[in-house]
Amino acid sequence: MTVDEKIGQQAEEYDFPYHYLPVPAILESSPRLSRRWGFAASYLAALDIGIEWLLKEISIHSSCETWKHVDVGCGDGAFLYHLSRVPVSINLDLTGIDQDARAIDWAKNFSRSTEFICGDLSSIAGREFNSASLIEVLEHIPPPKIEGFLSQIAGILHSDARMIVTVPSVEKKLEQKHFQHFDFCQIKEIFEKNFRILEISAFERVPLISRVLDKIYNKYGIFIDAPFLTNFIIKKMRKKYSNISNCGRILIIVEKKL
Repeated sequence: MTVDEKIGQQAEEYDFPYHYLPVPAILESSPRLSRRWGFAASYLAALDIGIEWLLKEISIHSSCETWKHVDVGCGDGAFLYHLSRVPVSINLDLTGIDQDARAIDWAKNFSRSTEFICGDLSSIAGREFNSASLIEVLEHIPPPKIEGFLSQIAGILHSDARMIVTVPSVEKKLEQKHFQHFDFCQIKEIFEKNFRILEISAFERVPLISRVLDKIYNKYGIFIDAPFLTNFIIKKMRKKYSNISNCGRILIIVEKKL
């Protein structure tokens, strides 16, 4: 699959804002009256981790009157949408940027008070942010372009700014729309030029109950969405490990080098 085909495949998924509601799980012979997104529990786990991390960053720098955060590759803007609903003690200035026009249109519809920009990082060159997020983005970047991409991100961050990053791990089967999945060694090599790695860990170790529920759904079309089960699965999914084994995603916290 070519670079343009991979990018196009991701773009096609934004015909519906799937980070807000699950994408359709419709078989041609079995229409359903609900939407289900199989990645939802993992996404919510990462969302919890990301928001928790940013709130901690803000509390450390509580003397700031305004905290400027940029979500690079924001897609349909769901991370910033949920972040904007969390009460904080200071003014939160949120910016999302993505090259997919349809995704940005969805983002603007859901979060009218947040700035969303359709374009590449040159669109915000010259601006400086206190923090950044890069959630499930690097796997969509052609490998030869990653170094320049991260250099551009470093250029829009304050000297001591930190960034939270999540990527799929090599423990997960490579998707057609992804260029690569990552291990700890690759991550360290990718970030070491412009950033110091403060934390690297693995998460999304799928619990047995989640696998059982998926089998029930796939075989019988029965979807069980009970709050106590959801909370249990998300709690298990967001648990961090120092070993990548059986973990579908990697969490990285980095700090811009002086």
